[in-house]
Amino acid sequence: MGRKKSYDIGKIKKEPFNIWVAFGLFVLFLVSDSVYALYIILTSSKQPFWAALANLVVLALGFYGYHKFQRQPWYVIPMLLGGTLGTYLSIKLF
Repeated sequence: MGRKKSYDIGKIKKEPFNIWVAFGLFVLFLVSDSVYALYIILTSSKQPFWAALANLVVLALGFYGYHKFQRQPWYVIPMLLGGTLGTYLSIKLF
């Protein structure tokens, strides 16, 4: 009998806080919430193709943010601030 292999499935490797990653996530969520506002407009105007495409962008950006948040929980702060500013600017500009 050989030695049993163990796999660390479920353990997430933490990473140190990086200000440039935080800034990137801020911008990413600013864009994501702006696209989400556009998604609502496209959905209400019954444009299924463009609404689906906007939804794809929102989900993809959200999954990336979730991935980074899992590795460094402090990244939630720039994500929240970027999303809030993105929604505010979208409402003001659209």
